[in-house]
Amino acid sequence: MNVNITKNITLNDDTEVSLELEGQFVNGGIGAYEFWGAKGYDSHPELDNIVCENIDDFTPEQQSQIEEMISSGDFDSEIWDKFNQLA
Repeated sequence: MNVNITKNITLNDDTEVSLELEGQFVNGGIGAYEFWGAKGYDSHPELDNIVCENIDDFTPEQQSQIEEMISSGDFDSEIWDKFNQLA
């Protein structure tokens, strides 16, 4: 499942930009299971990757800053919030 958000941020050079971010989720759970006779299903979604879909609209320096923000987890909570709204 993929989740899309739009995030307005200010970069280090004081440029205000709008990012189109896509959070890519995978199923990290064990799936169907049986425990002491009780059957269940563990889907346990995991945030696998976040991609900035409009990254080509920015300069190389801006791209580097955006990628650093993505890898440091700056947008994770907002992506998870959107995921939980849709789940």
